Amino acid sequence: MTFMHKCGLDAGALYKCTVAGAKPEFVEVCKDKNCIVNPGDNNCARDECKCPDSDDVCGHAFLEGCKLDTKALYSCSGKGADPQKKQD
Repeated sequence: MTFMHKCGLDAGALYKCTVAGAKPEFVEVCKDKNCIVNPGDNNCARDECKCPDSDDVCGHAFLEGCKLDTKALYSCSGKGADPQKKQD
């Protein structure tokens, strides 16, 4: 959840509220302060050139601008990690 500037909270961070009227609980600061506000599901914008999770990913799954080999398999150590090209 994001809050108005006058609340004194970081506008580039995500918070969660467990009960109406309770103090918001910090979740994480979004990279480049880029939060996406969706009804009921706010989150940080994902860097399309970073790993989406900790699974192996085919190079063609990344955007062309990422400059990765589209025919290679990449391993990912976790969400937001740099993809590492697996050896043939």
